[in-house]
Amino acid sequence: MYLHLRLDVHSGTRTQYRSLHFYIIFFNNLH
Repeated sequence: MYLHLRLDVHSGTRTQYRSLHFYIIFFNNLH
């Protein structure tokens, strides 16, 4: 998880958008 966040910072906003989309899917699956 930490590495993924570091990669987001390094890659830029596009990767951050991708991780944000992942978190939305993840939290939707929890409910």
